[in-house]
Amino acid sequence: MPRPHHHILVCLNERPAGHPKGSCAPEGAAEVLDAIKRRIHERGLKGQVAVNSTSCLKCCPFGPTVVVWPEGDYYGHMTVDRVDALLDAIEQGRSIETWLIPAAEVGRY
Repeated sequence: MPRPHHHILVCLNERPAGHPKGSCAPEGAAEVLDAIKRRIHERGLKGQVAVNSTSCLKCCPFGPTVVVWPEGDYYGHMTVDRVDALLDAIEQGRSIETWLIPAAEVGRY
């Protein structure tokens, strides 16, 4: 397999219901992960863009959280409906500024 030029991480962390930090899994993170994998395959990006699930990315109030490397962009409130726009941005070499978690918030939780 060729080395991917981008890597997408999707937080699937799940805390008990009612936990004050919240977590990504109950917010639909698994569906986001599945949609990203499906669209990567459908777009012919397999091998170019890798995707993996992770545990907590420490951005709990913004879940589901998705990180794109090598840019290091942390996206919050990711939904299935945003997947194509995210992959478009990756292919075009740009970030979606309005979806980024503020740098001061990354890793705080």
